Amino acid sequence: TVTYSSLVSTVQYRYENSTTNGSWSSMTNPSGNLWNATFVVTSVSEGNYTFRINATDSQGNGNTTVNVSNVGIDRTSPSAITYVSPTPSNGSNQSSTSYTVNVTFTELNPYNCLLHNGTTNVTMTLSGSTCLVTQSSQTDGTKTYFVYVNDSAGNLGTSSPRHVTIDTGAPSVTINSPSAGWYGSNFLVNATVTDSSLVSTVQYRYENSTTNGSWSSMTNPSGNLWNATFVVSSVAEGNYTFRINATDSQGNGNTTVNVSNVGIDRT
Repeated sequence: TVTYSSLVSTVQYRYENSTTNGSWSSMTNPSGNLWNATFVVTSVSEGNYTFRINATDSQGNGNTTVNVSNVGIDRTSPSAITYVSPTPSNGSNQSSTSYTVNVTFTELNPYNCLLHNGTTNVTMTLSGSTCLVTQSSQTDGTKTYFVYVNDSAGNLGTSSPRHVTIDTGAPSVTINSPSAGWYGSNFLVNATVTDSSLVSTVQYRYENSTTNGSWSSMTNPSGNLWNATFVVSSVAEGNYTFRINATDSQGNGNTTVNVSNVGIDRT
């Protein structure tokens, strides 16, 4: 805003810093005492500048004393956004219901960081060139997230996405064989085992009122199927329960599924 007792004839501006003074550029008078000009940030190098006004009235009186300093030009987005410890590895599985995302980045004038957790943006704690946030009370399932880093000039940097699977539940087990009945020859113990993360081991054992057999390993021929061959001559004749012990990669186990009234009769 430029005012004077007589007519203001010209108003100009220029940028300045310790190494350069720009040329005076004309400003226009759209209405009243207002004078405008659009500054193109690509016309100068990035850095800190002072902007000075040169106002002259119709009598040739000029004023170049008014300026604003610390006007920063920054066209470069935050870069080198890198996940660091304790951020979970990409594609990892965990039984904990919380995970922490920690990133470092390159930026001279950081403003804030936001974690996009698949649903919403969560403000991260900014310290220097590091941002950190913990997501707590997470439900089971795969979480996809990435980080936005904003600088004070409005430039935006985005990290690569990452995935972490929360798994607090035990594997689901269905026994396909044996079924209740009498068996006189070797038979297949077969179960379908599923889990939100990786199934690591599946075992079976036989039980009755007088004995519990040792856990025996089952193999995974394909998909969710797990098999073992039971040798009927390894136990006394009688009635048994066959129980499955399935454990996932997070240590969650399920030993509740069994089939009873499996009779061994070799006579």
